[in-house]
Amino acid sequence: MYFRQFTVALIALSLSTVPPSIGASGLPVFDTANFQQNLLTAARTLESNVNEAKALLNQVQQIAGQAQQIRMEAQNLINYPVEVYNEIKSNVEFMRQLADSSADLGSKLSQLSV
Repeated sequence: MYFRQFTVALIALSLSTVPPSIGASGLPVFDTANFQQNLLTAARTLESNVNEAKALLNQVQQIAGQAQQIRMEAQNLINYPVEVYNEIKSNVEFMRQLADSSADLGSKLSQLSV
């Protein structure tokens, strides 16, 4: 009985160690064409990422420049004398009055033509 179990175990062990096919050696295969393709893809991806980073840096620099311009314009506005501000305010008010009177004139003309 033991001999039979031993024989079955020995056959099972020998079958499990036999290579599945004659051509399979179990050694790793290095595919140079695939490696080159992967390397080129990685290099292109890296180049694309670098270009994206440069574009973002340019945008950040542009925004910083615009912020500086706004600061300078705000400083210039602060430095304007109050008289200039009052003059601009009165000119704007005068333009509003002209716009209102022209609207009234337009409505009166349309009533006359009816």
